[in-house]
Amino acid sequence: MSLSADDLVDNTIEFVKKVSGSRSGIFFWVGPNCEIVDPKTRNIQEALLADYTSDLKQYDPLHISRLKEDSRQIAMMHADGYLTGSDFCGYHDHLRSIDVGDEIDFVFWRNNRPYACLAMFRGARDRPFTSGEFDWAALHSYVHSSLRLHWRVRADEVECALAGRYRLHPREREVVRLITQGKSNADISEILGISIATVKVHVVNILKKLGVDSRLGIASFVMRLQQS
Repeated sequence: MSLSADDLVDNTIEFVKKVSGSRSGIFFWVGPNCEIVDPKTRNIQEALLADYTSDLKQYDPLHISRLKEDSRQIAMMHADGYLTGSDFCGYHDHLRSIDVGDEIDFVFWRNNRPYACLAMFRGARDRPFTSGEFDWAALHSYVHSSLRLHWRVRADEVECALAGRYRLHPREREVVRLITQGKSNADISEILGISIATVKVHVVNILKKLGVDSRLGIASFVMRLQQS
């Protein structure tokens, strides 16, 4: 039986938690403005996450926006010196207050942007993360490969293929998405706020670009892309 999307993320967090010797962790998808999307946590209270997103994130030296600027795939709070400087003293005190001693972040990239992040934490009395204690790059690669099975990543890969390899314009990709959902031309016209004649023009252009001859062919084409 294949894993559901939630099970895939849950199992990934639990696996990394065990092999990294972490007490807690959080996985989230990265929004277009580096916001946290659909977080999944282990041993982290919801109130703490709410406090972070509302007030504390601006003081976090490992905030995803900073890791994006540094083009990081793996970052360790202590080993990489992220707590140096007065700007982060208050954040360090906050971590101590919730019994967090160190953090390692795994950032996952596609098309020159981060799309997901997994942060793991050790307790204040635990040994800090070090670069030499484990093959962190191999763990990053393993999680990255696992995430490719998630529907979010597959959908993004299909979108990139349709835009890059097959040169479909944004509106044409919207039409493809709705066709794969079983929508009729009339449905698509209403959803997108365009005329049925315009929908038909888009469908004709899509058929030519994908090299198929029917709406079913479009849906089958997208399914093959998802499975490749």
